[in-house]
Parts: sequence; structure tokens; C-alpha cells
Amino acid sequence: MDEKPFTEYVRLANHYLATGTDQVYLCGEKPWSIATEFEPGGSHRLDISTSGWFSGNHPCGLRFRWSFDIEKRSANGSGSYQIDVEAIQRVLAKVINPKCRVQFLEYIADCAEKIEKRADEFQQEASKQYGQASALRRAVKVG
Repeated sequence: MDEKPFTEYVRLANHYLATGTDQVYLCGEKPWSIATEFEPGGSHRLDISTSGWFSGNHPCGLRFRWSFDIEKRSANGSGSYQIDVEAIQRVLAKVINPKCRVQFLEYIADCAEKIEKRADEFQQEASKQYGQASALRRAVKVG
């Protein structure tokens, strides 16, 4: 389907509904004010779902759905998370539906827990590496 501006889909809603299309996936402009649901899914990287789906019904009769990534594209291929906190804050400022907001916040909290768990694992491994480096330095001094 050709990507049109959200307002164009609304303007042509009767046409889409007449052809049996009642759900539209958006890539461009997002109608945050109609978002009533959020569900994690889509892209996954490391131990978390790095994207999710917002959706909501518009009075024109169409249901709109769009994805949101919590990482920038540059994170792809890296071995650590690169969470776009500013983008998340911008979305939180736009989502007004209480249910949708809670669903999104629960998703973000779950991601934070998983990211922290991974950070703890990195920290433990880093501590081991520092210990090994220290042991090697002591061995060099004794040798």
C-alpha cells in the first residue's frame, strides 16, 4: 500500500471502508491523540523487544496502527543497547489515553529491568577481567 499522510487516509476513509480495508499501517505522521493500545513486538535485539505497536480507532471508521522503536537504527549490529530516551519521552508527552500510556510504561519498565540485568552481567565480567589483569601484573612483578 502506498504511504499517504494520515489526514489523506482519513479523507479517503469511505473509499477504504468500501473496499473492505478498515486497518491502516502508518509509516509517516502518527496520530498519537487516538492511540488507545500499545503492545510490544516487531523488532527484537539482545534480550528485549526493541519496538512495539501503537493503535487506535479514528472516528472516520479506520483503525490506525504504527510501530515505535526505542533504539535508533545505528544500534543495529552493536553488542549493547542504545536506547533513545528522548524519543521515548516525546512519545510519553503525546500519548493521552490512560490505558495506552500504562501499557507503554509497563513495556518500558520491563525493558529497563532486562537492560539492567544485562548491565549487571557486563559488570560482573568486567570485574573478572580487572581481577585477571591485576593478577597478571602481580605475576610480572614477582617473576
